[in-house]
Amino acid sequence: YQLSSAEARLRELRKLDDGGELRPREHELIDPDLGDDSVGILVESRFAEEIAYREWHERSRASTNELSAIVSTTFACNLACTYCCQSDVLSGKTMSVEVCAATASWLARRAREIGAERIDLHILGGEPLLHPQRIEQLVGQIRSAAPEVKLTFGLITNGVLLTRELVEKWVPLGLTGGQVTLDGDETTHSVTRRSRRPNEDHYSQIFANVIAASELVDMTVRGNYQPDTAHGFLPLIGKLRAAGLRSSSRLRFFPALASLGALVAG
Repeated sequence: YQLSSAEARLRELRKLDDGGELRPREHELIDPDLGDDSVGILVESRFAEEIAYREWHERSRASTNELSAIVSTTFACNLACTYCCQSDVLSGKTMSVEVCAATASWLARRAREIGAERIDLHILGGEPLLHPQRIEQLVGQIRSAAPEVKLTFGLITNGVLLTRELVEKWVPLGLTGGQVTLDGDETTHSVTRRSRRPNEDHYSQIFANVIAASELVDMTVRGNYQPDTAHGFLPLIGKLRAAGLRSSSRLRFFPALASLGALVAG
């Protein structure tokens, strides 16, 4: 039995994955572009890869060009997802005006201290779009305190309130993208992504919001599947494509960990 060209290439790639070294003739099976150091897909060895990763990580940590921060503006949410890892802490408490002002002041001051050229915020909750005024306050006060620093921000949202009008309003403020979760198509999404109101299904609304937003900013569609919902994910991909989801958008699907909970201070 003779291996096909594709099978032979796959065998050699797996050999490299296992830490093996290729013989000269085996190297001929691999696209030379994949071994280009500037691409960084294939590496000399696992040891070399580990060193390269550590060096990259340390460079990222040591860089002061950008200040990146995750800001949670609320512990309130309009959904009751079956696998929510924050259910233990969703008290409904929302960032106050005073705390928001202090957060903005600290971020602006810290950016200036390290000489950052850019502040990149990742805003989440709960559901951050339940209180859009707090996001606008945060962004506006950072801009006022450090106008010389470029500010961008992205949202992690369930997508129910991510209207096109809101995205259009926030793009000039620095909105660059968002992450929205769709757990499959209309036959599976609401099995796990449940509304707090009985018999309310947000799938169509979220789907339409994702498509509209993707015309203006970078979008990531995340999905969390379980054995009883996995069948809805392939149809979802087709429907997103047919609806015109921008090609630069990203799809990321993961198994839902129903037993995962938030850490609660004792």
